[in-house]
Amino acid sequence: MTLVLGPYDVPFTQYLRPHGRPVEVCIERPPDVAAAAKRLLKAGFHFDIEELSNRTVSMTVEPNAPDADGEDAPIAIEVCPNGPDVPPTVDRLILSAVAKVELAKVKQ
Repeated sequence: MTLVLGPYDVPFTQYLRPHGRPVEVCIERPPDVAAAAKRLLKAGFHFDIEELSNRTVSMTVEPNAPDADGEDAPIAIEVCPNGPDVPPTVDRLILSAVAKVELAKVKQ
């Protein structure tokens, strides 16, 4: 099944317990955050999220492929309790990743 995104949806691959089965999900965010997420997707990044065994949620922004130096580590990571803290943590994750990408462009 293909995930249909609304104009302000941010797509994530969610890894489900107990074996990490991936499913495509989305979360609706404010227009500025959704626009930032689209810039990251266009720049070659993706978003992952999973609930850990202690009921916290881990989320990352990762490159789709290694960079010129062979690095493919996440450029942003956030962890929060599962529940109402997730949406603002998604915002922080995306905005911090965009800031890192823009800073890297300035340094080039």
